Amino acid sequence: MTEERMTYLLDHKVQICTSIDGPQALHDKQRKLAGGSAHGVAAHWIARINHAYVERGLDPTLYHIEALLTTTRDTLAMPREVVDSYIALGCRALFLRPVDPFGFAARVGDRVEYPRDEYLTFYRSALDYMLALNRDGVEILERFAAIFLTKILTGTDPNYLDIRSPCGAGIGQVAYNYDGKIFTCDEGRILHEMGDDSFLIGDVETSKYRELMGHPTVRALTIASNLDGQPDCVNCAYQPYCGVCPVHSHRTQGSLFGRMRESALCAVFKGIQDYLFEKLAEGDLSTLRTFAKWTTVRERSHYLQAC
Repeated sequence: MTEERMTYLLDHKVQICTSIDGPQALHDKQRKLAGGSAHGVAAHWIARINHAYVERGLDPTLYHIEALLTTTRDTLAMPREVVDSYIALGCRALFLRPVDPFGFAARVGDRVEYPRDEYLTFYRSALDYMLALNRDGVEILERFAAIFLTKILTGTDPNYLDIRSPCGAGIGQVAYNYDGKIFTCDEGRILHEMGDDSFLIGDVETSKYRELMGHPTVRALTIASNLDGQPDCVNCAYQPYCGVCPVHSHRTQGSLFGRMRESALCAVFKGIQDYLFEKLAEGDLSTLRTFAKWTTVRERSHYLQAC
């Protein structure tokens, strides 16, 4: 990031996202930066860009830096520290994502992976702490919870492409690589960098829009992620609120359809929804108010650029 690049992105009303893995020591351990602190550089630009949004008069509830966390084995022991580090950076939300079998994480899986029941214990502890903070007036939300709660409580789909039926690969998103190659999604792009071209659907120099949208791979992913056709999903209680990622299934199980009862991603989604429904059943008024606030869907048509 530079001042020139920041100005260009803000001129085009781009929302900017980065990665923060928690406290500085943890982040710098996982994201090495030669000659400096990766956390320090990220923290500098988070503050600088958030200030620039305000200077331009943009709504700070919509225009602020989002930061994504990758939960590794080292993260599991520090749920509160992770939440506190995000609050200290001025972040309004965090995304407690489990580690994925893509890219760098796949190469160091023996050092960063963990059983998903341990992740769910971490998730519950972090959410309990976040709910307590909200009771005390500190506004912080968790993205997985917000996505599921919006569906559960409002009947509205927030259109998060990894958790919908069918998924957004190809029909709700495409990913452009630096060399012009086009993929169904970012996970497909990462697999290409790992030597697997299964989700390559075209190139910016030669492909037409209709060719991309009608590509056999896009059709296959749409069929594979339709929960009404998933044997392990069609009768699941959480089917109305959930989704599958065929690229994840392809990577971990060798099939676009996968076997959800053996899927680590399915275990995470079920575990999170178990927690949310338990909290809803408890009926605590403070928790219910916080959950209702997390489901707010804001007007976003102003993002559309004039042709």
